[in-house]
Amino acid sequence: MNVSTNVNTNASGSFDSATLPNDPLVLRRMIGELVEAIRSMRQENAELRQRLDAILRRLYGPRAEQPNPNQPLLFAEWATAISANAEATPVSAEPDPSFTARPKKPHGRRRLEDLLPKLPVERREHVLNEVERLCPCCGGLRCKIGEQTTQQLEYVPARLVRIEHAQFTYSCPHCPEHIVTAPKPPQPIDRGLPGPGLLAGIITHKYDEHMPLYRLELTLWRYGVFLARSTTCAWMAACAVLLRPLVSRMKTDLFQSRVIQTDSTAVSVLVEGQDQAVTGHLWDYLGDAAHPQVVIDFSLDHGKEHPHDFLAEYSGYVQADACSGYDGLFVPKGRFPKIEVGCWAHARRYFEEARDSNPELACVALGHIGSLFTIEARAQREPLGEAEVLALRQQEAVPVLTSFGRWLEGVKDQVLPKSPIASAITYTTNQWQALNRYTETGFLSIDNNASERINKIIAISRKNWLFVGSPQGGETAAVLFSITATCRRLGMDAFVYLRDVLTRLPTTPVEQLEELMPDRWLKAHPEARYPPEREREITRQREAKRQGR
Repeated sequence: MNVSTNVNTNASGSFDSATLPNDPLVLRRMIGELVEAIRSMRQENAELRQRLDAILRRLYGPRAEQPNPNQPLLFAEWATAISANAEATPVSAEPDPSFTARPKKPHGRRRLEDLLPKLPVERREHVLNEVERLCPCCGGLRCKIGEQTTQQLEYVPARLVRIEHAQFTYSCPHCPEHIVTAPKPPQPIDRGLPGPGLLAGIITHKYDEHMPLYRLELTLWRYGVFLARSTTCAWMAACAVLLRPLVSRMKTDLFQSRVIQTDSTAVSVLVEGQDQAVTGHLWDYLGDAAHPQVVIDFSLDHGKEHPHDFLAEYSGYVQADACSGYDGLFVPKGRFPKIEVGCWAHARRYFEEARDSNPELACVALGHIGSLFTIEARAQREPLGEAEVLALRQQEAVPVLTSFGRWLEGVKDQVLPKSPIASAITYTTNQWQALNRYTETGFLSIDNNASERINKIIAISRKNWLFVGSPQGGETAAVLFSITATCRRLGMDAFVYLRDVLTRLPTTPVEQLEELMPDRWLKAHPEARYPPEREREITRQREAKRQGR
């Protein structure tokens, strides 16, 4: 591992302990980061040794597949120690009375009835015929004395249903000129073939479950009908037109948030008349806990005018990374001033990238940043109110930030200007005021990871369907992603929500659209929430990832 100039050593070359921070929490995090760096170095060295050994065997080793007994082992000292230990330890058939077996960790499997209580039960009885029931001793007919039941989970494929709308026509026998026909309820696509459930299923498959429409062709064919991707693509565009007023109402509610988190991710766009795809961007905007809307905006470039235009009438905190697209957004002018909030996850990422080139400085920085996240994790576990979170941050996080700031000022002029550690230090110092802003209130977040998770949904979908077919397709994706991403954030089934909304939306006046917003709708339909087992599993995975870092 290549290590750059060590600025934490004294003239004799030994480590200078005077440069270490005094905070025990920061020191514990530094030790954790150093242990992780050592583990990473050992793994990298072992991989390099293995590759070097393979190269030496290929160049100078024997041609035969079997190893040469005269060839020295790569880890000879380990093999010698293992064999010596095996010879010195006698094998006894008698169990050791002092040994206490560790209780096995349960594998987590539960009874099917506990996991799936709402599924219908299909009972299949297995009986013996009269010949098999004959007693081999006396020849009499054996009687039933009990039963044994086992559970099995089976999959029954979904099916498409053809609904025939019959509109009866009535006429007066005395006045034949007065004829009336029963009206058909308005449909999501007027005179169109798909019903609300089919449209909701296609939207959910593509924008929530990342399935391209060309794969959905085969899935629908398996269910009984072939629908070309061009047809389903046109249906998605029609649904986006129908849902756009609802998304506009969600944007209005989003602007009531005290803080908006935002980020962007690239997407390839096919433009008519151009040989190569254009790199467009999907910008996500997330409201606070009281206004949990997710609104996606689409643009054909990464120009800063797009977030400026979207947030033109918003006033409050905006949390984002230091992307150039947000330059000038936080200039204190106009009727709608915005306050910048930085993201410590982005700052941490820079120091993690610099750990290979300068592990000592990177681990010191990561120790400070890790202690900040430890404080936030404790506030989330308890959990605390906004006033208590603010008091905790002022009491514990602010001293860590003060110490970290002094350390950054002391080392920023001692590193190579173009090195990764210099880039990390420059990013952090340039964003220092925005990075410290979360300690001013109790409702701001230390990072922008909620917005990053929305980007991850878009990125997984992009990896599957690769591009959007036109700028209009980008607008369609933005509208439909806004719906499915909000449902994902609220932890509810997007299909159940869309099936009901697409049924009611054609007859809902604009002034009543608030009732159909995802968070309002969920309060009236709590059965659409994800099962608690899924939420616990997501929390467990995030905690494991956090501890692994």
